[in-house]
Amino acid sequence: MYFWNVKALAEELMQKKITPQKKMQYLLAFILVETISVELSYWLGIYSKANIYDVLYSFFSIAINFLGVIFCYKANKRGDNQDFIERFVCIGLPISIRILFLGIVMVGLYIPIGGYFGFYTDSTNIIDFIICILLEVLYYARMRSYILKISTHSI
Repeated sequence: MYFWNVKALAEELMQKKITPQKKMQYLLAFILVETISVELSYWLGIYSKANIYDVLYSFFSIAINFLGVIFCYKANKRGDNQDFIERFVCIGLPISIRILFLGIVMVGLYIPIGGYFGFYTDSTNIIDFIICILLEVLYYARMRSYILKISTHSI
């Protein structure tokens, strides 16, 4: 894997020397680097009100993203084992939009209900933590489901 030499990687991609398995490794590494970069903001003080739920969420998020990609890859491999990266990226867009919409609805309900019952706060709490974890797990569950359907030609 190339971690620094973009030109060499671009040449190998152009010459179609990168195998589907290698592409999956690049995708997994990319998602891990991106997820860790975002989650590190808690540790670097960018988000100064981080509490234990924020820290726990960081670890869970990294694990869910890592395992989610692997489960999606294995689902694709159970089928025709073709075009994983393309399927993952393309199917990811509408599923992301749906999860975002669901998250907005949940937060829209949670803020007034939580405020009324006194469990909504400015800092992250157990309910925030659970909602975020559930949304991430739901994202990868839907991704895996659709990738399996596509790869087995059973939509």
